[in-house]
Amino acid sequence: RMLKEIIDVFIKQRSWELHIGGFGPLENYIKEASNVYENIVFYGKLPYHEVLELERRCDILFAIYDPKIKNHKFSSPNKLYEAMALGKPIIVAKGTGIDEVVLKENIGKAIDFTPEAFIEASNEILNEDFSELAILSKKIYLENYSWSIMELRLKKIYEKTIL
Repeated sequence: RMLKEIIDVFIKQRSWELHIGGFGPLENYIKEASNVYENIVFYGKLPYHEVLELERRCDILFAIYDPKIKNHKFSSPNKLYEAMALGKPIIVAKGTGIDEVVLKENIGKAIDFTPEAFIEASNEILNEDFSELAILSKKIYLENYSWSIMELRLKKIYEKTIL
């Protein structure tokens, strides 16, 4: 998911802040970086309501899955829907499936799977006024991806399957 490379970007880009939570194989690396660099803040494992509050305070979200991994082409990360619901621009990798949604709806950037592309997309977003994106993104979420919409879709699928 390019997390180590993104940590390294923030080590060099000291004017940016990275707020990151979670756990996994890179946890110690991220924790150590956050102890050394004050622009990297690591929260560890967070309850979901705290994740949403943290994301609400951020300028950009990212879900940069490796397009070489077959399963990533079919993933549908929560981060995409959270970004839409919160009206935040999102950066995703090209060739992962979710890039099509991001580009079609114009709610962020789809990049090559490189740290350089991440830096370029971040700079572009930070230099844009994304107040219109926030309104559009929330509208797209409410009309197409909110739980109430998905609930109806699931019920229709279940009804077709059962009958």
